[in-house]
Amino acid sequence: MAPNLNLSFRLRRRRGAVAIIVVLALVTLLGVSALVVDLGYATASKQELQAGADAGAHAGAVYLDGTDESLVNAPAAAVAAAGFNEADNSPVVLDPSADITLGQWDSVSQTFSSAATAMETNAIRVTTRRDDLPAWFSHAVSGRTALSAAVEAIGHRSTTGAGQVACFLPLAVPLCAIETSPGSGVYHDEMIFTLNPPSVNNVAWAKVDGGVPSTDYVRDMLTNCEFDGTLDVGDIVGLNNGVLDAALMELADMVDASSTLWKPDWGGMPAQAARSSIHNWGNTFESPIAVIDDPTKCLSPSDPFLGEWPVVGIAWGAVFEVIASGPAAEKNIKMRIDLETPRAEGTGSGGLPFGVQYVKISLVQ
Repeated sequence: MAPNLNLSFRLRRRRGAVAIIVVLALVTLLGVSALVVDLGYATASKQELQAGADAGAHAGAVYLDGTDESLVNAPAAAVAAAGFNEADNSPVVLDPSADITLGQWDSVSQTFSSAATAMETNAIRVTTRRDDLPAWFSHAVSGRTALSAAVEAIGHRSTTGAGQVACFLPLAVPLCAIETSPGSGVYHDEMIFTLNPPSVNNVAWAKVDGGVPSTDYVRDMLTNCEFDGTLDVGDIVGLNNGVLDAALMELADMVDASSTLWKPDWGGMPAQAARSSIHNWGNTFESPIAVIDDPTKCLSPSDPFLGEWPVVGIAWGAVFEVIASGPAAEKNIKMRIDLETPRAEGTGSGGLPFGVQYVKISLVQ
């Protein structure tokens, strides 16, 4: 039988068409593989860049305390923190002029904008980028020699009245005494509190969880906070407006050994008492103290400052005078309350705004 030339031709043509389809499929497969491999690597690198941006934004926001120095310290901290992270097997490097922006974060509108002053600056935006990620397969398909990736994070610093501190000076003052008028919510910033004489005392020794604070309790709290390491808003504190001689002497020694001084912006320092136990006049011993809700002390100032009362806030006290000798009615401490200077001593939130703050650092990606 004679060969079927027609059939043979058709078979050869089909084989040629299949070959073309296979080639096209291989090219497509190669392109998809290139995309998957290179973009997968770029995605992994982007996650590494995000870790660097987060670290930089968080570290920088910590320094945004409203001072002029913070405008320098925050970017420097961001650069250092980001550099501890790697992307594409090399450290994340920030260009402060191109990759870091200081500004203001509005938590209500969730927007970042420029800030006019250091006091308004509460946020830092950090951008991490790579323009040289390898394009192994993409190069063969598309001719691209490198891939790019960029991410950003915003760190912002917010403060509220401290609701907890890790250690405190075992003293308490009544809320009504630091308000310009009872219940006003407006506070004095230049008040001096005294333990004696009983008719005018407006500060008392304080013990967490109630009960009358003893001399041993107060002395231990002054030196190492062993009995009660924390003070929380909502705690009930017991008061003692007695002299506690040994505690007064301990406190006088701590004032003398302290490195903190009466601050010029507090105004002129009061005159030193003739019986003062302070040798290094001008020193202060400073620490958080309890503010309690005891309205009776202001209604009847001459009454003893005693009882058990709830803590509503934490203020900053600076003891500058101790009189530990002489008649009992003359033994005294004098302490200035500083409600104006923010101090980030809080370990929890929830207190009234008495200067001791809880600082919260939040990230937005």
